[in-house]
This record gives sequence, structure tokens and C-alpha cells, in this order.
Amino acid sequence: MTRRLLQASTALNRAVEAVLCLLALAMSALTLAQVVARYGLNHSIFWSEEVGRMILIALTFLGASAAWARGAHIGIDVAVARLPAGARRWVRAFGCACGIGFGVFLAVYGAEFTWFARRGVMSATGLSRSVPAAVVPLGGAALALHALADLAAAVTGAERTR
Repeated sequence: MTRRLLQASTALNRAVEAVLCLLALAMSALTLAQVVARYGLNHSIFWSEEVGRMILIALTFLGASAAWARGAHIGIDVAVARLPAGARRWVRAFGCACGIGFGVFLAVYGAEFTWFARRGVMSATGLSRSVPAAVVPLGGAALALHALADLAAAVTGAERTR
């Protein structure tokens, strides 16, 4: 089961990182287009700020899950490294449990907020406000899966290849 969780986590992270690359390119292109339009053509792209904000929200919440999968979140390794092996394992398991809890929190309350925001309309694009909000539960669910895979690895003594 641990191996399957780790494989699912790795596959999901590959897909999320591909989406993150596309979103980062889109954000860069949109920002460049807005700068050229505003200062070169003296005409602003009226929807660029709204779309840029949506992309930034997606980058934030999907990026948090990708950072977990890569082990890139900050931590206090100096203190944990001095613990005996058994205690390190428990600290790692506790951190993973906290990650699962936070991911589930984001998924549940993010889904509730997405449902709540469905009737609101964004002014420039005319899209429902639930569109950018939907990435919050997606990012939370991805984070919870990565943390669950790491918890299973911590409990069984398996190592995650990052």
C-alpha cells in the first residue's frame, strides 16, 4: 500500500508541476503583454489583473502541494537531526499528520467556499468567482495525498525518492 501511495503521489506531482510550468509561462506572457500594451501602445489590457490574480492563486495552492512532494517546505532539521532514529520517525510522522490535517482542511473548507462563491461574477472576465476558488480544494487534496504517502513511508520505514 505504501508503494502505491508513493507512486500516486509522484504521478500527481508530475501533473501538478506540468500545470505549474504552464501557469508560470502564462503569467509571464500576460505580464509582458500588459507592460507592452500599457507603455508601448498606451492601451491597457482590462482583464489582465483579474486573470493574473487567478493564476497567482493557482500557483500558490498547487505550488504548496508540489513543494511538499519535493520536500521543499522549510523545517528545523538541526533539532530533528539530533534526535534518536525512533524519535525522528515519530516527529516525521507527526509532521505528516499535520500536513494531512491542513490539506483536508483546505479541501473541505475550500470546497465549501467554492460552492458559496459560485453565484458571484468577476467584473472583467465575467467568470464565476468559483473558478479561482476551485484551486484551493484541489491544492489541499493534493497536499493531503502527498502527506499521506509520506506518513505511510514514515510508519513503514520506507524512503520517498524525490
